[in-house]
Amino acid sequence: MRYLLSLTAVLAVFFSSCTKDAGPVTGGDFKGKLARVKSGTDISSEYFYNTAGQLVHWISYVSTGVKSEDVTRTYSNNKLVREDRLMNYSSSLTTPQYDTSYTIFSYNNNGLLQKTDTYNRNGHVSAASNSYNAQGQLITSELTPGSNGGVGFYIRASYTYDANGNVQTEEYYNGSSAITPVTITTRTTYEYDNKANPYQHTWVMPFGVNRNNITKKTVKNFLLPGQPENVSLITYQGYNADGFPLQHTENGAVFTYEYYR
Repeated sequence: MRYLLSLTAVLAVFFSSCTKDAGPVTGGDFKGKLARVKSGTDISSEYFYNTAGQLVHWISYVSTGVKSEDVTRTYSNNKLVREDRLMNYSSSLTTPQYDTSYTIFSYNNNGLLQKTDTYNRNGHVSAASNSYNAQGQLITSELTPGSNGGVGFYIRASYTYDANGNVQTEEYYNGSSAITPVTITTRTTYEYDNKANPYQHTWVMPFGVNRNNITKKTVKNFLLPGQPENVSLITYQGYNADGFPLQHTENGAVFTYEYYR
């Protein structure tokens, strides 16, 4: 599962539980950008930007004072070139087990992200290669072992898009290599509203590329044949003057968005 995390970073704001107390939110050059998401009165995740408005740091929490993820980004020539990540792999809400890793980003001649290489204390553990359609949209990302990645594995994520540029379907495939039989494991289908997505340009799939907000998510697990699809409905309660949501409800939990002002 650790390998999968380097292919698609986990955006925990929709599913995190409570964290530390909230304080005032003020901003400058990043006025209007997402600052934090709260569950009740506690922070689930928070976001920080540089003077160019680029996301440089975010933290998500699994419980009060316990981080689930802490990510710092480095940019060069207006492109993301490195991510340093602290990840909590513990199933406990009170006793974290942190591990660190970093990812290096490489680009093709068109300026599109071509490859990512992830390293941890064991060395170069995984590499992901991307391919795009004629519109420059990511359509596949293939994850394979790095030079210190251990046993062979192959994970492919595939994406399709609707007319607004939102991810419509997301599929995952597993195998021991790209040339052995590859099996589909899950297919997720998304539906959207027509409002602005506060997570756009965060580099996290599928949230970071969507123009609009997810209202319905349907997951089919091919590893459990005969099981019904898992359907999640997300409803939004109000939008600000910029068209971004102020609050949403999912699976009975209420999340509130705060923006820099």
